[in-house]
Amino acid sequence: MIIKGKLLVGSNIVNKKFNYQVVKEVFDFQKADCIVVDYLNPDFTILLSNIRFIISERGSVLSHLAIIAREYKKSIIVVEKITNKIPKKGEMFLNFISQKDVEIEIF
Repeated sequence: MIIKGKLLVGSNIVNKKFNYQVVKEVFDFQKADCIVVDYLNPDFTILLSNIRFIISERGSVLSHLAIIAREYKKSIIVVEKITNKIPKKGEMFLNFISQKDVEIEIF
């Protein structure tokens, strides 16, 4: 399955395979390169040192989590309604189409 998204915060992430986890609450988090969340909840800032990037269904560049993610040099990608389309855990491959456009292939 290939899903298109937009890079909201950060710079290009190396095109490679990452493991991910859909996270509803901070305490649901287990080791993963990426978390997939409904929105940019400020509670997730405590996970920034443990992950490489965040995929969110919605959010703003000026949200608290986005501002802190920039300080941690972490990227945020926005993809509409992704949490209902993908399994709770798995692997993905990121492919940057342009400076802001991203394709995510879910395995």
